[in-house]
Amino acid sequence: MRFNFYGGASEVGRSCIEVDKRFLFDSGLKISEEGSEYPQVEDLSHIKAVFLSHAHLDHTGALPIFNTIGLRCSIYCNSMTRETAKVLLKDSYHIELLKKHHAAYDRDNINNVVSFMQNVRYNKSYSVDGAEFRFLDAGHIPGSSSVLLDMGKKRVLYTGDINSSDTRLLKGSSFDADDVDVLICESTYGDREHPDRKAQERDLLSSIKKTIDKSGSVLLPSFAVGRAQEVMMILNDRDFGVPIYLDGMAKKVTGLYQKKPEYIRDNSKLCSAISGVSYVKDWKHRREIARQQGIFVTTSGMLDGGPVLDYLGYLYHNPNNSLFLTGYQVEGSNGRLLMDTGKAYIDGNRVRFKGNIKKYDLSAHSGKSELLGFIKRIDPEKIIFLHGDSTAIESMRKSTEGTHEVYTPKVGDSINI
Repeated sequence: MRFNFYGGASEVGRSCIEVDKRFLFDSGLKISEEGSEYPQVEDLSHIKAVFLSHAHLDHTGALPIFNTIGLRCSIYCNSMTRETAKVLLKDSYHIELLKKHHAAYDRDNINNVVSFMQNVRYNKSYSVDGAEFRFLDAGHIPGSSSVLLDMGKKRVLYTGDINSSDTRLLKGSSFDADDVDVLICESTYGDREHPDRKAQERDLLSSIKKTIDKSGSVLLPSFAVGRAQEVMMILNDRDFGVPIYLDGMAKKVTGLYQKKPEYIRDNSKLCSAISGVSYVKDWKHRREIARQQGIFVTTSGMLDGGPVLDYLGYLYHNPNNSLFLTGYQVEGSNGRLLMDTGKAYIDGNRVRFKGNIKKYDLSAHSGKSELLGFIKRIDPEKIIFLHGDSTAIESMRKSTEGTHEVYTPKVGDSINI
């Protein structure tokens, strides 16, 4: 069996692994300072099926451009991933047009790949081209999956992005899989542990209260998929005495979650949180409310676009305001610049946020000890580590190579097993 690593190996972003010259695990893009980076592959007309672990663009964003180079097969995912991916792919294309970039694909390519998507259910066996597969709940975002692929002589488990800890939005992943020959395992936090989640939430609520008490406003940049909804549920624990607003693509994604409550841990709690939030209608409404005291949950989570930049422009000059980052800030992102220097770009101008800045760990990925516990439970013969920077992957390699045969490929590498 041959594995070709077109993306996501020794990096975070553009996840894409070819298996046995027949199947793909994920088809993502990577956002960098140079723009969108895609998996390094020239022809996909031979691919029989794509297995999508979840909707995030670093796992789905290359699908439209893959369609232009021959991808014409079934794309397997559950209904939550299909609907969320459709929203994200259309939004990504819209952003490319706004930036006057040539996206190398068009709306027809997006419509094509959405039409190829075939709905699957958790824990049910399916077959394609002589292989059997099952989708297993990965606990990362609503609809996220790990994929168990049985090739007959070899069983491959691809984790996608996985989280074994419960959050307010989701139950943590707890599935078992027997007789796994090859585990393809994410390593995003492979070199560190997460701080106590409940302590992080208490600290966030306390910091928001302090800001409100000194007449400041709070800006909460959040990922549209999963994180914004989690943040709303945390905010619902307190009455801050000021309005809470939701803006950006998170509004549409929240609507999807309300239509598919079976993917949510406790839909009544999500609905309760939503009832305490006002949706921002348009840019005029945004300008009006940003000049008043409030709490603003908005995209994008890394400050690389979206309404968050409008709010930043209204709020950066007041030292009583606060900006609390709620997610991973990739190297080269506007949010990472803000986190490291206190400065960020708005419409090409670099400004200093004069108020309080702090990052909170509300991650939807397993930490190192959770990953190691998962590996011990699955007990695969061989492990391939990817979806992590070099430090995280090396840490996981050192922790497992004594008991398993371990591979740490780079983009463009191939492995025969």
